[in-house]
Amino acid sequence: MSRRWPKAHGSASRRPTLTTWVLRLGLAIILAVGWFLAAGPGGVSPLILPAFPDVFRELGEILADPTTWQDARVTAIEILIAIAISMLAGFAIGGWIARTPRRTRIFEPILFWNYVIPHVLFYPLLVLWVGVDMWSKVAYSAWIGVVPMAIATAGGFRAVAHSQIRLGIAFGASRSQIDRQIKLRAALPMVASGMRITVSTCVVTVLVAEMLASTHGLGFELKRNISLYNSAGAMALMLILLTLVGLINFGVSAALRMINHGADLQGRQL
Repeated sequence: MSRRWPKAHGSASRRPTLTTWVLRLGLAIILAVGWFLAAGPGGVSPLILPAFPDVFRELGEILADPTTWQDARVTAIEILIAIAISMLAGFAIGGWIARTPRRTRIFEPILFWNYVIPHVLFYPLLVLWVGVDMWSKVAYSAWIGVVPMAIATAGGFRAVAHSQIRLGIAFGASRSQIDRQIKLRAALPMVASGMRITVSTCVVTVLVAEMLASTHGLGFELKRNISLYNSAGAMALMLILLTLVGLINFGVSAALRMINHGADLQGRQL
């Protein structure tokens, strides 16, 4: 086959422009100024909104504490393992479901039902079965994160036009080539969206699990500072968590760009 398939235009191929970064910076400045005015001239209670100097003083003390880095390592490992399990399992489950209409009719409603139930009700059972160590957080987060990935993957594969598949068959494409070069490339935008939702889901569920039942992790430290009414320390920990989440999202975006680029190269060779 020598035909080149159209480039898949998904979120993985879009890069922020200079205007986008300027608007983001402007929004951050507006929020910072609003925070400064509210905590200063606005007279908002320090328990609700601590002043900048207090937050940065707490941030310096937290960063100087070796325990913080141990907690950050635990939280990062839990999140990354949960993301990896969710993405791999969700992609496999979604692709398997999308293979036949019968599987779609049977299993897709189960996925949607599992997506809307209050999963936090089952977390105490996971703690009872697994314990309060990191694996209960990983199991809880992966269980929830696999659902949006599977839904997005199944939807992406089912949305592939039959005309594209027939065209591939007419050009002599094998079953594996159709799966990789036609179905996967066409489904890539929805799969990428599922990956982003899965990342957000895993981050949130790991932190919630750490706050509910844990002895280590940044979520545990955040809960401890809140219970001590140390709002400045809680804000400082939130800044650390936002930095960690930003790094994870940056890594996922870079991975999506690499996947999209690799798919483009394979499409040109097909």
